[in-house]
Amino acid sequence: MTENTIPYATQVRTAGEVARLLARRRPKPALAAEREAMTVWRPFEDELLAYWLRGADAALSEGAALLKRYEALTAAHPLTGRHRDPRSPAAVLRRALLERVSGRELSSRSAGLVSRATASMVARHWAPGSAAHTRLRQDQARRAARPAHHELAALVSRRLARLDQDSGLSDVDAPVAPVTAEEARETGLPVGTPVPASVRALVATALRAPAAVLVQRGVATSAEDLAGLAGSLLAAELAPGHGPYTPDERSAAPEVRDSARAALRRLAAFGLESFPAADPTPRFLAGLAALAGRAGLCASFALEPYADNYTGTVTASVLPAARVSAELLHGTPHLGHSRAADRGVRRRSRAPAGTPSPGTRSPRRADGEPPRSGRPAPGGTCCSTCRSATPSGARPSSTGSTPRPPACRPPGPPGSHP
Repeated sequence: MTENTIPYATQVRTAGEVARLLARRRPKPALAAEREAMTVWRPFEDELLAYWLRGADAALSEGAALLKRYEALTAAHPLTGRHRDPRSPAAVLRRALLERVSGRELSSRSAGLVSRATASMVARHWAPGSAAHTRLRQDQARRAARPAHHELAALVSRRLARLDQDSGLSDVDAPVAPVTAEEARETGLPVGTPVPASVRALVATALRAPAAVLVQRGVATSAEDLAGLAGSLLAAELAPGHGPYTPDERSAAPEVRDSARAALRRLAAFGLESFPAADPTPRFLAGLAALAGRAGLCASFALEPYADNYTGTVTASVLPAARVSAELLHGTPHLGHSRAADRGVRRRSRAPAGTPSPGTRSPRRADGEPPRSGRPAPGGTCCSTCRSATPSGARPSSTGSTPRPPACRPPGPPGSHP
C-alpha cells in the first residue's frame, strides 16, 4: 500500500451536514418576482390590452373594474415593480383608461400614445386570444408552476434527516429521487418532479467512498474538499483497540503518534498529487498542521492570518515555514527565491517598537535572529517532544545549532532532512 493513496472509505461531508445546508436554502427574490410577473401581471396586461383593442365597444364599467383590480393586485403582489414604470405600454393604457372612466375625452396626444402602446404590445406578444399568444402564455404558466428549488431542497433535507447524521452515504441516488405520491400529498409538490442539479451535486458530496473515487467522480474538486478527511483518516489509521478518535483527545500514546504520522503523509501526498496545479488551501494546511501536532512533529505550516492587521507584522507561523522551505530547496534553482522571501519575512517580523507579544510574532534569539524552524530557541523548547528529548541546558553541536530529536524533524520523504 503506497503512501500517496487513501484506501479508506470517507466522505467530503456527512449526511447531517448536507441536510443542514439544504434546510438553510431560501427562495431567491429574482425568481419569485419573475414568477409573480408571469402569473399575475402578464394576464392582467392581456386583459387591459384586450379592452383597448375592442375600441368603442368596451364598456366603462369594465374599465372601472380593471382599475379597481389593479389597485388590489398592487397591494397583494409587491415583488415586481415593472408595471409601475410610467413609460411602459401598460402604464400608458392605464392612464388613458383612468381618463376615459372619469368621463374625459382623450386628447389627440393621449389617443396617439394609446395607439402606439397597443401596437407595441401586439408586436411583442401577439394579440390576446391568438394561437401564438395562447402558446406563449401556456408555456409561461408551466414554467411558473414548477416547484422552486428551495422547496425541493427542503424535501431532500427531510429525507436525509432520517439517515445516519454522522456518516456518509453509500447510495446518493435514493435521496434525490423524484417526488413520490406520498410526498406530493404532504407537501403539495407535483408527483414525479425531478430534483434540480444543484441539489443533486450537494448530496453527492456525502458519498462515502475511497478518496481516489471521490476525485475521479468530481465530488472532491480541490484540496479544500480533502481538508475534512484528516479526522476520518486518522481514525482509520489508529491501531485496533485504541478506541474511537475524538478531536479533543490529547493522548501521547506511541500508536497515536505513528497513526497520525501515517495519516499526515497519506493526506499530504494524495492532496498534492491529485491537484498538482493548485496551491494548498488554508483549510487543507490547517488539517495537515493538526495531524502534525497529533504526531508530535515540529512541522511548520504558514497558517492564516499571515500578518497582524494593525502592525503588518507577520505571525509566528510564517517565519518557521519560510526557513523550512529554504532547507527543502537547498541545492535547487529555487533556493534564491526562498532566501529572498526569507529576508523579506524577517524584516517584516521585527516589530517597530516594544517587545513582541506571545502568539503574534516570532520569538527572538539572542543575536536578534528568529529561531530556525523545528529547533528550540536557546534556553527553551519547541514542543513536548523536545522537552522530553532535549534538556534546556543541552550543549549545541559543532554547527552551533541545538540537535533535534528525530520526532521533531519536519515530515517529508526519507533523506530530505538530516
